[in-house]
Amino acid sequence: VERNGKHLLELINDILDISRIEAGREDVEITEFDVCRVVKELATMLEPLAVQKGIRLIMQPCAESIRIACDESKCRHILQNIIGNAIKFTEEGGVTLAVQQDGRDVEIMVEDTGIGIAEEHVEHVFERFYRVSKARSRDDGGTGLGLAIVKHLVQLFHGTIELESHLGRGTLFRLRFPLHSEESPT
Repeated sequence: VERNGKHLLELINDILDISRIEAGREDVEITEFDVCRVVKELATMLEPLAVQKGIRLIMQPCAESIRIACDESKCRHILQNIIGNAIKFTEEGGVTLAVQQDGRDVEIMVEDTGIGIAEEHVEHVFERFYRVSKARSRDDGGTGLGLAIVKHLVQLFHGTIELESHLGRGTLFRLRFPLHSEESPT
């Protein structure tokens, strides 16, 4: 009952998020915050899921502080979705998180040793309601909305998201955000 209740709440929240996105009513609050701190907090929060599965969640050493001007709550949402998926689809090995400053951008990498994504599915994973494996997603509570929401939010903050995956060997998500945006998101 508890698991189904959580799944239903996640589904409702995803539908509300996608509805706001489609209506162009995404509320944004730009603040300056330490992105390394946010990634470390998410790693601490999600580590029990990794431990429960018997996999490692590794946070690479991060610079003392990398400050970014963005919506912290939405940045957290993006990263929680990507890291959560990496843990969900990794059965052995682990998930590695890395944050680094690259010129005027911050780059965040989430790499797993999970099931990977077949080449023919890679270009579609950011589409709404697209699930690589419908049977597996049903078992894991996937709605097919998470990565569509992630892509929209990344673009909202003038960032990019790239995906490299090898079936049976794992996936790497690479996110880039400008440290400071000259214009506010629209």
